[in-house]
Amino acid sequence: MRAHSIARRTAWLAAVALLAPVSACNDILKVNNPTEIPIDKLNDPALLNAQVNGVIAELENVYTRSNGALLWSANFLTDEQVTGLNWEDYARVNQRIVNYTEGPVFQLWSGLSRVVRLGEDVTARLEALAGAGDKRIATTSVLAAYGYLFIGETMCQAVFGTAEQPGSTILTPPEVFQRAIPWFERAIQVATATGQTAIVNLAHVGLARTYLNLADFPNTMLHASAVTDPRFRYWVEYSAVQDGENDGLFGRIHGASHTMGVSPFFLQGTFGTQGIVANVPWRKNGETPMV
Repeated sequence: MRAHSIARRTAWLAAVALLAPVSACNDILKVNNPTEIPIDKLNDPALLNAQVNGVIAELENVYTRSNGALLWSANFLTDEQVTGLNWEDYARVNQRIVNYTEGPVFQLWSGLSRVVRLGEDVTARLEALAGAGDKRIATTSVLAAYGYLFIGETMCQAVFGTAEQPGSTILTPPEVFQRAIPWFERAIQVATATGQTAIVNLAHVGLARTYLNLADFPNTMLHASAVTDPRFRYWVEYSAVQDGENDGLFGRIHGASHTMGVSPFFLQGTFGTQGIVANVPWRKNGETPMV
């Protein structure tokens, strides 16, 4: 008798538990985050430096940090790199089955498109709130340009737009490269006027790389020769101590799954003599990698 009573009570409580969310369905998608900055509040000069830093951080993130897709995802389709991550979408990419909505391809596109979108948006705010000659425009312009350059080099197609106008025109890599050129030129213009030699050189390197992708060799040589300092380097870095805080690439080459690695075929040695774990997926003589 007691058992039946407990069973009935349990069933009743379960029914109440199921009904409770139903009554709140109308509110389930309502979000109240009082700490969030509304979009219209971004047009505040006091927030411009933070927004510029956001563009820098996005490029750094897609390079090596928590995303890191530009360094490792872009190389999945080469014979040199293999992946042993135990997820179906990564296994498909490793077998040359590519779907832009999943896995490393999605990470690559989403990260680079954020660089472009933020670079252009913050540049527009700088122009409106600080003036067209503000020195920070050189940074946001050159990063937007590199976003386009990297997309052209790593993606077969691309569509660009805004939240209000998502866009529907599919661009080929040469068309994407063309979009990078005016942003590089804008960066050179502002950086030259404001004495930012490093950004001038960075933009010339980007233009040389862009024109090389377009097989425009005269312009390639023109912009490459404009960088006269043989020691020129430009580090993708936001924080001087960031290496110890979050290194996404380190996480990709360590761990039980060996997220990414190099095929033994390309290590100039016999398999088994390089200290490679035997069950790591690898490719040799055109064989399909084990996953």
